[in-house]
Amino acid sequence: MHASCAPARTRPALELADVVRTYGPAFVQSRMLHPEQRKALRDIERCRTAALGGHLDVCTTCAYEQPAYNSCRNRHCPKCQSLAQARWMTVSLRSPATTNTFDLASRNPDFLTNRSCGPAAKLTSMGTLPTG
Repeated sequence: MHASCAPARTRPALELADVVRTYGPAFVQSRMLHPEQRKALRDIERCRTAALGGHLDVCTTCAYEQPAYNSCRNRHCPKCQSLAQARWMTVSLRSPATTNTFDLASRNPDFLTNRSCGPAAKLTSMGTLPTG
């Protein structure tokens, strides 16, 4: 077997699909779900299983064959979106964010905290600040 053909894949002890398989039917029965929500749960449950079919990945170097199940491609599926998330993180970390927002942390002076007469919202809420 070619060393790069069969990478060591570690499956998490518990995946969202396992939770959906175990508790999904009772969850769906006890709630009024939108059809799209039901579809997302069904897709997550079936993703990368024999239910969606599969194909054989064959190494061109050593002819090693590895079965691979098809994914559901649902945008809510963590298995399907993990590659997109990894790509996004790579791009995000490579270039700094260009934004006109900033974080502001402040502490109310003791004289305002201890002697406030008006609504607390007026003292604690600053609203939005204009950006350059």
